Amino acid sequence: MNGAPALRTVGAGVRSTLSGARILPICPDAYADSLTPFGDEAVAVRDAIVVWGAFEDDGALIGVGHLRGAVRPSTQAGVMVAPDRRRLGIAKELVQALIHDAALRGFSSLVRTHAPDDLCPLRLAESLGLLVARRIGRFDAATCIWLPPPDFSR
Repeated sequence: MNGAPALRTVGAGVRSTLSGARILPICPDAYADSLTPFGDEAVAVRDAIVVWGAFEDDGALIGVGHLRGAVRPSTQAGVMVAPDRRRLGIAKELVQALIHDAALRGFSSLVRTHAPDDLCPLRLAESLGLLVARRIGRFDAATCIWLPPPDFSR
């Protein structure tokens, strides 16, 4: 993960996390160039409206979460974590940041479209303890998380 591109971040607040990763907002225009460490799994999302990054102490990018599409009441969400940093709670922390941002922006749900046999989005959503639904189609599936009301104290 060393040699990760330097990223411009937004704001000074760093979210404290159980995984030890630093969760910071990333400028959406820097998003596409920041996916190099994720290899073939990375999908450049050029219309992201919110992007959060998970960083190690040395500044290496180890996870990315994004929201895209601003058609209320739902927004598309995606999370990617470097393969060697999975199962540490980083994806959950990124989703929590996305949930907070989406609620503040007036969205009431996050939707993730994925392969029908991919249970990771469902398991991640269920681990958050929120209301979750899943639709399975012939060629794809969608997992939806309904958001709690925004917490303006954060």
